[in-house]
Amino acid sequence: MKKKRFYILSAIMYAAALLMIMDYCILEVNDYILFTPANRLFLLAGCCLFMYMGSRSLSKNLDKPYKRKPYQINIIIWFFLYLVLLCTLTLFDDYFGRSGLFFMNWNRSAFRDYIRNYFNIIPFRTIGSFINGYVKGYINTYAFTYNILGNVAAFMPFAFFLPLIFKKQQSFPVFVITMTGIVMVIEILQFVTFSGSCDIDDLILNVAGAGLMYGILHIRVLHDILEHIFLPEP
Repeated sequence: MKKKRFYILSAIMYAAALLMIMDYCILEVNDYILFTPANRLFLLAGCCLFMYMGSRSLSKNLDKPYKRKPYQINIIIWFFLYLVLLCTLTLFDDYFGRSGLFFMNWNRSAFRDYIRNYFNIIPFRTIGSFINGYVKGYINTYAFTYNILGNVAAFMPFAFFLPLIFKKQQSFPVFVITMTGIVMVIEILQFVTFSGSCDIDDLILNVAGAGLMYGILHIRVLHDILEHIFLPEP
């Protein structure tokens, strides 16, 4: 009877998570509702929370060798959802005036305008201009936070997911090389699609943020706590 209650509770939690994903998809394709990044984060965080609660209930009914399986599957699904969110925000988010279809309107004038205003290969030029503008007061707090701190934070979740899913990513040099490749691919896609800016400073901030979080998550005490929460021992 007790096992049955755990199965029912687990089913309810996973059903709630599925409903939140469906809501996310519906809002994503609805042109009449402004689907902000905060709304996206709220729905995906709620979905992940329900999945986690469902996995805790489900694991109680599994034999010892399989008790970690629901948690491991959760992490893979969460990583996929994070990638969807990241791609949406960097390439297809109308909230930031981005559309992966911009390249369909490509012409020489648009290309020259993009190179002049959204393309930068000089390290720290963009970072310096934002810091200088913020200090002097002609760049507001929101613009500074979004462009500098936002770029630092955007790729931090990779430091959580990659080492858990891929054993080779537990090596810091391998992780940094992987992150550099991932960010470069996204920057190239932004260049090809004219969505957002293609900026070496984005690469610097993204990789630095991911590397910083990698170091934080590998502090022994914090690492053990997180592993106990997300991958508890059977």
